[in-house]
Amino acid sequence: MGSRTPLYVGLATCLIAATAGAQLNTAQQKCINALNKDVAKLASVQGKANLACLKNAGKGKLPIGQSADVCLLADTKGKLAKAQDKVADHYADLCTVDPPAFGLPSGTAAVVASVPADQSLALLADVFGASLSNAAIACADKASCSCQQAVSKGYEKIAKTQLKTFVACKKAALKAGATSASALADCVDDVGTLTSVAADAKGKIGKAVTKLGDTIVKKCPTPDVDTSLAVPGVCAGRTGSALATCIAHLVSCRVCLTLNLTDGLSVDCDLFDDAALNLSCPRNTFSLKSPAEPADTPGSPGVVSVLPALATQQGGGAGGVNLNNARFTRYRLSDTTTEPDAVLILIPGFEGGANDFKLLAENLIPRVATDQGLVLEVWAYDRRSNQLEDTVGLDIAEANDSAQIGLNWLFGTELTLPLSPELVPLGRHAIFFNGQSDTAFIANWTPLTFSRDIDAIVDKARTVAKNGNVFLGGHSAGTGFAARYAATNFNLTGTGPAVPGYAKLRGIVLLEGPGGSTGYALSADTLDRIEAKFDGGLFGAVRDNAARCV
Repeated sequence: MGSRTPLYVGLATCLIAATAGAQLNTAQQKCINALNKDVAKLASVQGKANLACLKNAGKGKLPIGQSADVCLLADTKGKLAKAQDKVADHYADLCTVDPPAFGLPSGTAAVVASVPADQSLALLADVFGASLSNAAIACADKASCSCQQAVSKGYEKIAKTQLKTFVACKKAALKAGATSASALADCVDDVGTLTSVAADAKGKIGKAVTKLGDTIVKKCPTPDVDTSLAVPGVCAGRTGSALATCIAHLVSCRVCLTLNLTDGLSVDCDLFDDAALNLSCPRNTFSLKSPAEPADTPGSPGVVSVLPALATQQGGGAGGVNLNNARFTRYRLSDTTTEPDAVLILIPGFEGGANDFKLLAENLIPRVATDQGLVLEVWAYDRRSNQLEDTVGLDIAEANDSAQIGLNWLFGTELTLPLSPELVPLGRHAIFFNGQSDTAFIANWTPLTFSRDIDAIVDKARTVAKNGNVFLGGHSAGTGFAARYAATNFNLTGTGPAVPGYAKLRGIVLLEGPGGSTGYALSADTLDRIEAKFDGGLFGAVRDNAARCV
């Protein structure tokens, strides 16, 4: 018979139909359109500041004692602060009385105002490396200095054009009656939406990319300019059109991340930037499409309606909720490191999440680099149930450094507290779900479901790590998930050779846990009786409050 692992019993309920989203009124559209213009302006202001710092560093004209890196954050003329104040004014005047149900940034004005500048600085680091002070070439080397400035101007033009394209597309979509965030996301990555960034129907983005390529050929000629020194970031070593294409991908990544964060979108930026799922777009947390599509789960075939509260919490509208995702947080030594020597995927324990491994990753990764001279990445897995955690208010609390906002978000309903001003645009406190009346579909999330989720991450890691050097680990209850994965046959056709999980791994790391063991050997009769108990399906058993599931 072979060994078998008992099913873990989940919770269950029926799906409840959600009401369709409504078109935003004129005032709500005005709010969103104003903020989007502000976002584009902020990105442009920071981009110009970046170029000025690069120029002044090359010409030796930075203030005495000021490095290029300090210059980037100095905002000497107050232009960035002025643009950020404008966001706050528009937010207060246009967005607080009747906030839009979608399309608003998932945070406060302070969050909106910080994102474009942060992503602009991150783009600069992508292109020129982590330190502009180290990258900036003195203009005594006229060719290299000129190359750096031309590249900076060129990629900022691409970013500006992409943002302008999105602003126009989104405004038209709202006017035409868009009813969900997914309709606005089409303005980023849907080639079928002719006015989208991806479609580039007018060819303006493509023209900017081509111009960057021509500029690189003219301003960064080999052998006069060593582009590995002039452009020492992610694209180091490339020349000509290859360098332009690489930089254009970096721009697309950062623009996409900006719009996701400022507009509450969920575009797959990793796919959008270069049309490949290759983790080329740096971010902390990734969601991969899982091959597992359990019955009754939002996003699975045939599931056309969901609980209204779930649709609200997920922010995708009734038809936009998909929980069939494999989510993980990526910890690495540097954003510019593209091929680690190994990837360690870690699964948290009971009631844990990816953040459990933050301190471990922050200590382990530099230790391995120092002691072994190897580049290690740690990918921390969030089980699909973590998607049901309503954390947007906590993000706002963190952005404002306010525990009081967090308290209001989590317990405001129970304590009958009015919404904190920062939460008013969201119009609600945190949403929590009843295991039996709200989220019945979890009963169908079997161990195989989680193994297939993990498999999506393992497959991705194998494309990133050198020689497919992927290790899978778990802590406490997570060791059971790791052991189960290793023992799973992923050939689900019933014919042909097995495809065991362990064959995709270099090794397994089990931290303080039983590794999936029951603690004693189960007899065949016991296993048969366990399976018989589950006959008829977990979904109905838990939904109907069957005695064995209480």
